[in-house]
Amino acid sequence: MDTLAKRLIWAREKKGMTQSQLADAAKVSQSTIGNLEAGIRQTSRKVAVIADVLGIDALWLSEGGTRSPEGKAIERRNVEPKKEVEGEPAHKIALERFQRIAAIYWQLPDSGQMSILRMAENVRKSAKTNATDEQQEARGKQV
Repeated sequence: MDTLAKRLIWAREKKGMTQSQLADAAKVSQSTIGNLEAGIRQTSRKVAVIADVLGIDALWLSEGGTRSPEGKAIERRNVEPKKEVEGEPAHKIALERFQRIAAIYWQLPDSGQMSILRMAENVRKSAKTNATDEQQEARGKQV
C-alpha cells in the first residue's frame, strides 16, 4: 500500500467502520476522511488520532515504508542484492513483489498471517539447505 489513501481505506475497512463512524470517533469531519481516502488531501493534523481510533501505527498510516500497521519494524537482512531480474532493476522487482505480498498478508486473519510466516520460513530454510548443498558440491569438484 503505497499511499496514505490506500492504507486508510484498508485500515478502516479492516476495522469494519464507515467513513462517518471513523470521523465521529476521531472527531473530524466525514469530508476529512473522504478527502484523505480519495487522495485529495495527503495528510491531516489528525492522522495520529485517526490511527489511534483504527488501532494502527500513526507512522505507518502516514508514511508506510518499513513499518507494519502495528508499528513493528520490518526486518531487513544483509543479503547480496541481485543487479537485475528479468531485465528490470532488481530493487524495483523486489519492491513490487514485497508490496504484493504485504497487501495479501494484511488482508488475512491472524491464522492466515501465521501460515504465511511459517511458509516463508520453510522456503528460506529450504533455500539455505540448497545453497549449502551446492557449495559443498562445488568444493568437492575443486579437490
